[in-house]
Amino acid sequence: MKQIKDPKKREALLRYWHGPDWSEEDQEKFVRERNNRHCNKWREQNRDKYNKVMKRAQDKWRKENPYYYRTETMEP
Repeated sequence: MKQIKDPKKREALLRYWHGPDWSEEDQEKFVRERNNRHCNKWREQNRDKYNKVMKRAQDKWRKENPYYYRTETMEP
């Protein structure tokens, strides 16, 4: 969405769409909640695919670095 540069126009449009008591802080909270809702929806729809990709990357890392997580030293 295109950001309105003029603060007076922006305030007027926010009041028009959301009511007379709507403030800039309310708008920021609304945008944050909307973005979270959209991200969560995407995450739920693609959870299986995302989990497979992350599992494959983790298995590859563990194969390439087998001693990365060991706590004791590697002395002969």
